[in-house]
Amino acid sequence: PDEKNLTVLLENLKSNGATNVKVVKKGLWNMQGMLSFIQGNGAVSSVVFSDEVPAGAISIEVTTIPEFFKSQGLKKLDFVKMDIEAAEIEAISGAVEFMKTTPVNFAIASYHLRDGQETYHTVEKLLQSAGYGYATEFTDTITTYAWPKGAGE
Repeated sequence: PDEKNLTVLLENLKSNGATNVKVVKKGLWNMQGMLSFIQGNGAVSSVVFSDEVPAGAISIEVTTIPEFFKSQGLKKLDFVKMDIEAAEIEAISGAVEFMKTTPVNFAIASYHLRDGQETYHTVEKLLQSAGYGYATEFTDTITTYAWPKGAGE
């Protein structure tokens, strides 16, 4: 939902002739609604995680993975890659029940800090509660990969 990131995305799609991409200007969260959001001038943008809304914050529309799946009329969801500045926790928590019945593979940037701890700790617990297998890779960044148990194990 960051305007500058959206502009860069649209320019890249156009310059690469990508015609099979649908851009949806919403954030992922654990509910549908509106949230305060800080635009990062093309870099680190973020949902406001505190009760105090900083000056310059805007409101953005958010949805859940299951609601997005339903609203787009999708029949399957193969792969989700997310790097959403510590909102991965909310996005996955809003999809746990959905993930139990709809197989999805994930690559999740889980190096962001929440309350002084990398998000992979909580993301792994959420994935486990959905019955998913997972592996967290520690390289230049931390990425958690997840899959429905029984698929590729």
